[in-house]
Amino acid sequence: GNTDLIDKNGGVLFDPYSVNDCKEALNVLLNSDFVKMGKYNEEKIKKYSLESVNKIMLGIYERVI
Repeated sequence: GNTDLIDKNGGVLFDPYSVNDCKEALNVLLNSDFVKMGKYNEEKIKKYSLESVNKIMLGIYERVI
C-alpha cells in the first residue's frame, strides 16, 4: 500500500480530511526536487516488481517443499 511505498524521500502522506495536513504536504512537495524524488521512487518500487516477488515466493516454496 501507500505506506509501504511512500516515505519522506519519495513523497508525502497526509490526512486527506485535514486542510492543514494537505497544505503542509503541498508546501513540502512544491519545495522538493521532483527529479530526485522520481528516481528514488523508481528504485524503491523495483522490490515490488513481479520479478522480485516471484524470486521471493520461489524461495518460500523451496523451503516448504
